[in-house]
Amino acid sequence: IIHYLPNNIQIAIFSSNETKEFESKYMTNNTVHVKLDNSLNSKDLSMINVKHYYVRENEQYKFETLCDILDCIVARKCIIFCNTKQKMMELYEQLMSNDFHV
Repeated sequence: IIHYLPNNIQIAIFSSNETKEFESKYMTNNTVHVKLDNSLNSKDLSMINVKHYYVRENEQYKFETLCDILDCIVARKCIIFCNTKQKMMELYEQLMSNDFHV
């Protein structure tokens, strides 16, 4: 699938294990690696502690629904995916203005 994507896109891969084989086969030389803080204990890194949520919602209710979810769960860390940089910046501003730590 990656071979069919345009060359000018950004791909983010989140993995708890080594991806060198994948990287050497599919990624360019300008790959950026982000390592986890070594001060985290192994319990924090366990997939047992990872919860995945996917909620399909009408555009007009997305932010309200996200706030409801964030208010109901105890999440020290989370990743929220947006499909454009503009939407990500809008979400950032909305979350900050609603006193969420972003």
